[in-house]
Amino acid sequence: MTKYSILHISDLHKLPGTTYEALLQSLLTDRDRYLQSGVAAPRYVVVSGDLIHGGDTEGEIEAQYAEVKGFLNAVATEFLGGDKLRMLIVPGNHDVSFPHSRSSMTPEADAHKKENSKLFWNGDASLRWDWREMEFYRIADPIRHAQRYELFRAFYDDFYEGNRTYPENPQLASECYSFYPDKVTFALFNSCRGLDHLNETADVDEEAIVNVTPNLRSSYNKGYLNIAVWHHHFYGAPRETNYLDREVIKRMSHSYIQMGLFGHQHVSQIAEFYGGDLMLSEAADNQRLLLVSSGTLFGGKKELGDGAKRQYNVIEVEQENGRANITIHVREDGNRNVESKLPIWTAKDSAPIRTSVQTRNLTASEQLANEQRTAQETGDYIAAFEHLKDISVTGTLYDRVRSELIRGIKNNRYLLDHLVPQTQNDYMLLMSCAERENDEMAKARLKADERLQAMLEDPIMKEMYERL
Repeated sequence: MTKYSILHISDLHKLPGTTYEALLQSLLTDRDRYLQSGVAAPRYVVVSGDLIHGGDTEGEIEAQYAEVKGFLNAVATEFLGGDKLRMLIVPGNHDVSFPHSRSSMTPEADAHKKENSKLFWNGDASLRWDWREMEFYRIADPIRHAQRYELFRAFYDDFYEGNRTYPENPQLASECYSFYPDKVTFALFNSCRGLDHLNETADVDEEAIVNVTPNLRSSYNKGYLNIAVWHHHFYGAPRETNYLDREVIKRMSHSYIQMGLFGHQHVSQIAEFYGGDLMLSEAADNQRLLLVSSGTLFGGKKELGDGAKRQYNVIEVEQENGRANITIHVREDGNRNVESKLPIWTAKDSAPIRTSVQTRNLTASEQLANEQRTAQETGDYIAAFEHLKDISVTGTLYDRVRSELIRGIKNNRYLLDHLVPQTQNDYMLLMSCAERENDEMAKARLKADERLQAMLEDPIMKEMYERL
């Protein structure tokens, strides 16, 4: 059974006068606490948007990205052993450059207000309404307007040092990254598709979902857990428009996604979304999506609102064939002062939230074929061999796949420590490994093995045994 955890942070919103070093140290101190309680160490970090506050000039925004880059580099070092590819990042509304969108628009003449009103409500994408000034603006420079993601893109490409680059068209942006040993795939979406300083409505383009669906289908058919990541929540107060239409969530639930991670609403919440009829929520053909939001990591009163506290999630995942068991630990700042420079993290609730999602239930032969194929593609024969322990089957196919995986493992130490010999070939391999490693304990263990002694009528086996 595969078990790992995801560190889910969102809405960093560093306050003036605070430092990322204080935040980092608070997270490391909290990790010491929850690891002692038996929580699995994070193997992935999800950052679901709003890395920065934003600013009035491009220079301000670039300075904020430079600062947050240092923090996320430190998080990758401390939590992921420096493997930044296991950190998954999406943009939030504060990551959109409003200086770009402001300079791309010009005010419309009042004489055209009635005509523009009709065009606006009929979906003219070049028009914006400013409630403060009570007038229409038109996007006069579409190229400049489209560049409102460029500062985030520059940060993203720089952070990953060319090993991962942000999609060329951010409005259709979607990415898909699979991690074989844990059998998990992350689909990353930009929920700020049309967002600018005069349009706060969230959206994910249908084409963005379509583009990653083949990858999601492939990973689903291999029994993977598919997790989508975006920024916006999916409901709001009557006068709010800064959330994601539930139809977008429905499309995701019908695109092989079982779990969604997001932020924006500044509070950790867990919900279940059904892609069909709520009255038929237990029906086998009704698509179910587990939705998990993270609270604000480092904001203050302005971001948190009345009564809210800083929060983040540690999400444990325990995968087996056909199901992923999810345990959600909501961590909350215990400071009475919500603008404290040093968060003191504690468990929000007396017990974590436990639930599960369904993945594809594979037959034993499908599991064996998947492990064989993936080992050949990735070269990770050790992970495939470990996965065999979870497959309850015997027979010719199992024996053939097991033998191929063992032959693919070139790590003598691993074989001596983990291979339980079943065949004559296994014993020959272990004797060779013990000889190459000059491991006296392994040699003694093999010499005392009665099953091995019974195979010594074979001259090759006898010669190798005598060399021990």
